[in-house]
Amino acid sequence: MREKLNWSQKHLADIANLEQNQVQRVENAKNTTSLAILTAIAKALGKQPYEILKVDRHVKVNTSFEVPKRKSPKTTSIVLEISKSNFLNSPKRVMEIVKYAKEKFGTNIPSSATSATLKRLVDEKVLKRLPDKISGRYCYQKR
Repeated sequence: MREKLNWSQKHLADIANLEQNQVQRVENAKNTTSLAILTAIAKALGKQPYEILKVDRHVKVNTSFEVPKRKSPKTTSIVLEISKSNFLNSPKRVMEIVKYAKEKFGTNIPSSATSATLKRLVDEKVLKRLPDKISGRYCYQKR
């Protein structure tokens, strides 16, 4: 639609009050975007948001409407197991714990879920949280 108007990405970005790289990312579908950005682009192009979402490729859609079974990484049970081992006898960063879980249990656990579990263990007085050398980061150690 932008090209049919002979507009540059910069021109569209200026009209939509966005950064040029936001327009570029939407056009290249390299990253996720927000409804607010799509709406701003649609308004700038004189279109409704649904009109710019029309794609000319076939998309396989869900027809069963069954909730898929998700394999949970069981972060809580893995972090609990680690907290019982000697690994946390010395302070460890979240990424060190995630790496250890991969090596020891052969599974990837998300760092965000690991952090949440560690915080709960701190609240339950199982672990203590210590400031890291990097401001705003923490290490975890057995009490």
